[in-house]
Amino acid sequence: MNEREQSWIVSAKLLYTAYMNRMINELVSRSAARKLHCCLGIGLFLVGVGIGLSGCTITRNWDGPQVELVDDGDGAIESGMYREMPYIMASIDGREPMKFLFDTGANLNVLFTKTANQLETKSIGKIGVNGASGLTKTLPIAFIDELTFGPVKMNDMAFLVHDLSERLSFMSTNTDIAGIIGIRGLEEFTIDIDYPNKQVSITQERLDLDDPSTSVMYRRPGGLLMVPVQFVDPDLSEYHRVVWCLLDTGNTNKFDLHTDIAAALIDQDKITSGHRTMGIHGIDQLVDVGPIRTDMRIGDVRFEGMNASVSDVESRLDSSTLRNFHLKIDMKSELVSFSRPDSAHRLVSASRMGITNLWLHDGYRIDQSITDSPAHLLGIRAYDEVLLINGVEPELMHVKTPYWSVSPDAISVTLRIRRSSDDGWVDVVLPIDGSVEGIEQQSPINGESNGVQFKYTNEDGEIIRGRMTPMDPEGVE
Repeated sequence: MNEREQSWIVSAKLLYTAYMNRMINELVSRSAARKLHCCLGIGLFLVGVGIGLSGCTITRNWDGPQVELVDDGDGAIESGMYREMPYIMASIDGREPMKFLFDTGANLNVLFTKTANQLETKSIGKIGVNGASGLTKTLPIAFIDELTFGPVKMNDMAFLVHDLSERLSFMSTNTDIAGIIGIRGLEEFTIDIDYPNKQVSITQERLDLDDPSTSVMYRRPGGLLMVPVQFVDPDLSEYHRVVWCLLDTGNTNKFDLHTDIAAALIDQDKITSGHRTMGIHGIDQLVDVGPIRTDMRIGDVRFEGMNASVSDVESRLDSSTLRNFHLKIDMKSELVSFSRPDSAHRLVSASRMGITNLWLHDGYRIDQSITDSPAHLLGIRAYDEVLLINGVEPELMHVKTPYWSVSPDAISVTLRIRRSSDDGWVDVVLPIDGSVEGIEQQSPINGESNGVQFKYTNEDGEIIRGRMTPMDPEGVE
């Protein structure tokens, strides 16, 4: 980040902070009692969707949990990833640790109803929760004497009780997810989420702006984290825009841009509709998705050919975008770091070249090729095995991700393909910008124009035969 960009971000942060501090002071002056509905924050956020309080029936004062550091080690928590979202193992009132999704887009914790019943947790009242879709839901709220995860112990922690796990189909199939833990109580710590190594840690490390991967962030009222995402046009050196996005590790739908911002940054002629997403109340929503006109920068990593969904709620940076990043959030210093273990500084869209992503099955395989794309026109088909990418063997960081790392001056990506139709291999050169001009100089591989035949043995020893066909570009997200 250069000095001009850094100055712009700091100025914007200061202006916003000054405005919101004035608003908070006005609100506090109107309610000196600071009952629970004030103390919980101006706007609660639950699993990535903004919610606010209404019809609060509780009068208990609560200024947040009492936090204690019980281990001064490396801060590592027993943790992992579930559907690309981080989870941690946490203990309630000294019981056996349970699995909780760890969500930076939540400032209150959630106990799923089944967990609350199992723990015989008693609620002390209910609060009205306003969802992003405009619906209001009344939820019980309970207080836990002791919550422990990794080096941190919190006493007197509030939990909403919600049947969300029964409403979200992907959650209901995993019965050992006990709930959601947000960022409340971690204001003095650094949250460390290492996506490639599936590790979450809570440390006292302080970040430094001298590191090019580090940027300023701010905590808005309610405590949620807003981080800067930069948009730059490679053809217009003066074009530079910073969009403040909610950092939301509990969301894996897609990178979101607010409607007004999307109108300026997304190519309106290439937007497709009908992409399914699910909100806090378990209600399906269909959203628009389209390619961003400009390059995008997160930390010092540049994305080219990024897609985004259009949101009427807010801009949101999610776990699917950060799946190969090492994320550090210095809550106390209000700094955030985005780095990658492969030291990548430029990521290009595989879908723009015509490949949805790779998957792992007895080798790294093409998931789908997109009709009329460079990959499709050159004969690449689903289930073709990728032996090399730019002369290097693929790795797990290439699986299920639509963005591949390339050198700063690269104009193409070379794939060495083992054809599914025989045992041979061939190098295929794909233009990074998705252009089909000049690719006729290469001979297409695979004789099947409408898909390739395949055969493999599954885990049960069964012989599976079929035909993989190209993917319609309308179905690509």
